[in-house]
Amino acid sequence: MLISKQELSSSLGVCNSTISNWIRTGLLPDYQKGQEGYSPRTIEDIMSQIQATNKLKSRVNRSHKHELQIVTGTLSYAESKLLVEWLLQLSERHQLSIDALMCCLSIKALDDAQLIKIDWTNSQLNSNSKEFTAFLQTWLDEQSLPKNLEPLQRDLLGLSVPEKEPDFMGVIYESMRSLSEKAKLGAFFTPAELVEDIVLPATASVLDPCSGTGTILLHVLDRSHAPSLIHLRDVDSLALRIAKVNFALFFHRIDQLVHTEVMDVLEEQPQEQFDYIITNPPWGAKLDKKRKKELRKTYPDLKSPESFSIAVFNALDKLKKQNSSRQDSRLIFILPESLLYVDAHKGIREILFERQYKIAIRFFGKAFKGVMSSVIRLELQRGKRQLQLEREGQSMEIPFELLAQNYFRPPALKTKAELQILQKILDRPSFTLAQGDSTFGLGIVTGNNKAHLKNKPAPGLEPIYTGKELQPFAFDAPRKFIRFEPAKLQQVAPLQLYRQPKICYRFISKELKVVADFKGSLLLNSINFIVPDRRLSIKALCAFLNSPVASFLYQRLFNSIKVLRRQIEHFPIPQAFKEYSPALENLHDWQVEGHEGRWELHVLTAKMYGLDDLETEVLWKTMGGEDL
Repeated sequence: MLISKQELSSSLGVCNSTISNWIRTGLLPDYQKGQEGYSPRTIEDIMSQIQATNKLKSRVNRSHKHELQIVTGTLSYAESKLLVEWLLQLSERHQLSIDALMCCLSIKALDDAQLIKIDWTNSQLNSNSKEFTAFLQTWLDEQSLPKNLEPLQRDLLGLSVPEKEPDFMGVIYESMRSLSEKAKLGAFFTPAELVEDIVLPATASVLDPCSGTGTILLHVLDRSHAPSLIHLRDVDSLALRIAKVNFALFFHRIDQLVHTEVMDVLEEQPQEQFDYIITNPPWGAKLDKKRKKELRKTYPDLKSPESFSIAVFNALDKLKKQNSSRQDSRLIFILPESLLYVDAHKGIREILFERQYKIAIRFFGKAFKGVMSSVIRLELQRGKRQLQLEREGQSMEIPFELLAQNYFRPPALKTKAELQILQKILDRPSFTLAQGDSTFGLGIVTGNNKAHLKNKPAPGLEPIYTGKELQPFAFDAPRKFIRFEPAKLQQVAPLQLYRQPKICYRFISKELKVVADFKGSLLLNSINFIVPDRRLSIKALCAFLNSPVASFLYQRLFNSIKVLRRQIEHFPIPQAFKEYSPALENLHDWQVEGHEGRWELHVLTAKMYGLDDLETEVLWKTMGGEDL
């Protein structure tokens, strides 16, 4: 039996293009001539080769990890970890699935709160609500448990629900779910500090379309709220069952229950509207190609199948319109900050910022344990267009004209003074590299650095620079050398581009770092480059892009750690650039020779944008310049 490349990629947990790249770079063999697959013996050899090179180990990422991830909620880490480990031991002793454990914990908590009664000897439940009793009994009957639960009851006697954590059950459930499952769904436990200042009117109808176990609403609702006004939806049926129990405990009543419904936020939603829609939607849910294609077709205006963009889009028309007798309706979403800056999310940004919405965005930084993305809270009301940003205690209103100039990206500003300077810079007449005859090129991807890169020079090898060696204005000594044979490499720009005078820039960087290269140097893929329009001075452009003013623009407009071609192409270069080019060239040469000239370069570029002395000094200190 022959095994195809597709079957091999599936068994290894990598994509088809990765297999193709490994074949191209010599890591794997191709099919033998005349065959349409690999023989079992060849597969054995391939697996041995991969293990020997640690290729798969180097590709391990968050979605492959299965270690226990302790969620704390408002508990301390030690409290949460102790409880989770104790419950894991109990689960093993009684052979309980996570579903069975959460069911038994729920029944125990409800029994302790005197909301239900249970006969542990025959697993029979009773309460003053037929609906709630039926719900619990169905859940319990679905579990593979012995009829007599007294041994389990005895083990649970010492457990009580901590009063300071309203979503104790959610803490336990989220701690026991594998990180790979959370990553696949894009769902993570919401820290209370992201929502604890929110106040919801007791008469408001409320929807959480991605509720999980109800964490957010448990931290913002008042106990005077009617349970029947609360609507919870999620794809996770077990989480919704836990949520129904959580709210019975929260309101301490079962004569009225919250509404729960298993529903995917990516699907078309019911037409019912609500006063408040508040949620933390899935971020980066793992979707196959077919599903992504379907979503692109269903939501063409978004131009992206990203789960959180779809969740926001679907919620917009479910928000009730304002009227004089009711408090303003409001949408409140916890979202990744990338929504504001990444090109792929331009579609949802355009919808949010072009329609008649009053929007406030609050920045929280990295608030999720185990998740690298920074967090924002977006609050939206119907009304006259307005965008308010709150970051580090500073609040400022952003002109919509500025958004339109910047692909609907709100600038990443920290102070109102920065906003005034940015507006003045952008009002200055300017041009971009996209308007000329500049050519962009990518650094080399070898496909197998270990095989192609050498640590020492040798006959036939030439230096190849990486991002680590690229400093403003000059390269450090090269650390790697390569025999340049383009046919054997995975990605190579046309040779003549590398050999021309060019601007090289570090790809991963929070600020612009560029070198004017006149030696035809080779570059690894941590460096990309520009061959500028021949009417532009390469030295002057290098000096300009290395200036504090240019880094200020880059950081505030794009807020990215990846320097992308689109950003460089659309960077606003003042019309006065050519007039100031001789002075910029002199400053370039001065700093290449090793002299200090950052302040002089800053003053010159600030003058090109028409900044006054005070604005120049403010910007200097903003970008980390020393006291004058």
